Amino acid sequence: MTTSTRRDFLRIGVLGAGALASGGLLTSCGFVGGGGEDTGKLTLGATNEQRAPLSPILAAYEKQSGVTFEPTYMATDQLGSQIRTRLTSNTAPDLFRVGPGSGEPTAVKLLAPQGFLADLSAASWAGSMPAGFRPLCQVDGKTYALTTNRAIIGTFYNKKIFTELGLEPPTTWSELLGVCDKIKKAGKTPIALGMADATTIQFTAYALAATTVYAADPGFDAKLASGATTFAASAGWKEALEKILELNKRGFFDDKPLGVSLDQSMKAVASGQAAMVNLVTSTFSLMAGYAAGGEAEFGVFAAPGGDDAAKTMIPASPSHLFGVNAKSERAAEARKFLDFLAQPANIASFCAAAKGVPGLDGVPTDKVSPTLAPLLPFLKDGRNVPFANHTWPNAVVQQTLLTAGQQLFSGSTTVDDALKKMDESYQKKSS
Repeated sequence: MTTSTRRDFLRIGVLGAGALASGGLLTSCGFVGGGGEDTGKLTLGATNEQRAPLSPILAAYEKQSGVTFEPTYMATDQLGSQIRTRLTSNTAPDLFRVGPGSGEPTAVKLLAPQGFLADLSAASWAGSMPAGFRPLCQVDGKTYALTTNRAIIGTFYNKKIFTELGLEPPTTWSELLGVCDKIKKAGKTPIALGMADATTIQFTAYALAATTVYAADPGFDAKLASGATTFAASAGWKEALEKILELNKRGFFDDKPLGVSLDQSMKAVASGQAAMVNLVTSTFSLMAGYAAGGEAEFGVFAAPGGDDAAKTMIPASPSHLFGVNAKSERAAEARKFLDFLAQPANIASFCAAAKGVPGLDGVPTDKVSPTLAPLLPFLKDGRNVPFANHTWPNAVVQQTLLTAGQQLFSGSTTVDDALKKMDESYQKKSS
């Protein structure tokens, strides 16, 4: 097996927040010993980024139990495609990575109703799942996935620039505009935004919408699902997209965002050419690799969507989920491994390697990167909501948002039209 390229790592960091139908690098020709071929080993389908955090845990379990694993690692989108195909032919691995909610092909709410996932409700760790994550990992009150990690979107910044300019992390929208103005006057890009990668817009959109939409209306998703409201009728969604355009109009993004990639954005912040960038925590480690001092050169704050700091919310969703193949002859053994993986020490180890935050309550956070510390109170105090796309009924809505994002920056669409298109996509069924 080969490892993924740097660009592929960027993409799967994004896909961990909601998989997209984009090309990927397959790191294996297929699953070894999947489903119908009984090799006597426990087969596992996981993503490339899960290899490093999983490997020592697999080795520890093999030593303790005598069970041997046959893992296959792939790019996220390729894995999802393979899993769906092999589930229908009964050749899927015994356990595999699944997605939260219903926004991707291997999402819990799509697989469980079809009988593809084993019920894990009786597991001792099921009660430790954060309340906000349960709707994304359960169907009809039954748990179908173990969430090892929390993916969070935050605004990461270059600490040296903030220190040199005497800046403090902003806690309100007005403060953010003031900070951006000072950075721009100092001759640097305030916020790096690599719109050449369509996926980039979601980081800023979800970060702002967490406050503009959900702080004011926590039940928005339920209303959207019932038809009681729409994206087009949402003042919060309109505000989030208009604020992104306001930042662009003020010159607080790159001069030509559509010509800048996400990778270039991170390098700009790491080198000091730009001051801030909105990222998922799983992608932060890559940016840290571009800086000579690593993670210590960066800070992070919750993107302020309004002028009442007490109402600021952050996007936080379950990440690195694993489910058990309901039709596997080794389902019982697969459950035992998930119980082992769910032990606090193993969850902490997994998250330390994945540069994330534990996905189960009660797990110590002492191994979490110190850089992420400012985001932890938002988790503790319940001031967080799932990534918006994880609550949508299909992956088309997200793709519509990403396409509209680029069109907004090119001037070929308006905020109102973008929201109407998202409403149209919301009505499409996912399979």
